[in-house]
Amino acid sequence: MKFLFTLTLLSSFLKTEVTATFYECKEWCYDISIPWEDATFGKVQKCDFDENCNGCFECPNAESYWAVCGRSSSTECEGEPIVVYAEEAHEVRCCSESGGTGWGAKKADCDVWGRSEVPDCKYAETYDSAQQICADIGGRLCTYTELQLDCTAGTGCLHDDKHVWSSSAPQNAKHLVVCGTSDNCGVSAIAALIEEAHEVRCCSESGGTGWGDKNPNCDVWGRSEVPDCKHAETYDSAKQVCADIGGRLCTKEELEGDCTAGTGCMHDDDHIWSSTALSGV
Repeated sequence: MKFLFTLTLLSSFLKTEVTATFYECKEWCYDISIPWEDATFGKVQKCDFDENCNGCFECPNAESYWAVCGRSSSTECEGEPIVVYAEEAHEVRCCSESGGTGWGAKKADCDVWGRSEVPDCKYAETYDSAQQICADIGGRLCTYTELQLDCTAGTGCLHDDKHVWSSSAPQNAKHLVVCGTSDNCGVSAIAALIEEAHEVRCCSESGGTGWGDKNPNCDVWGRSEVPDCKHAETYDSAKQVCADIGGRLCTKEELEGDCTAGTGCMHDDDHIWSSTALSGV
């Protein structure tokens, strides 16, 4: 009996520790700048359990976005937007510039239609999953401002009292832009504010029509005509461009591995948006 009691306590402790580590480590990494060995190239400092790292082995790339209350006047989520990490799970609502079947009525002061049944209710999706869900129904994630204006309020799924994914990242968020070919630029990778304009190339695990040949040592296909050349897009716009053609932004490692090199648009000499985020810089 004593053994079972001890095992129960140990199991409870481990469960609490794992949960705390996931969030507390991210907070620790996000709030201070010292984990970054080299901010420009996105390397992280590994921690050991003797240091004050909350049991974290390594600080993650803390890509984050605003989650906004489904209705600005809700008392359940106190109407306050919160910053959440991309791998957390939150509710999904979508926006569309064109509306149509399945989309709610356009609200006053809004330029978009809103929707909660996408096509069914989504209560616990990561950012990437939420973005794809909206793209699959011909829409996109709403911006911070659109959600604050209640452009999706009242569209269902009991999301008015929940924090809903937005496409907006906190100000001063940065992602790496990486040279289109590994040896063509003076500096391989630089940190860029997500509001800046840079070139776009996309990656895909499945390839197909429009995608170039898979380059040696790469697990993805690359593409520059998406479907036309993109020379000056913000990070959010670049991410949507890739999603619209069934792809995604490439990682820093994929770009540095020349997985998109030679695919066109004269981007081999340009710094291309990557999906690799920076935090604490």
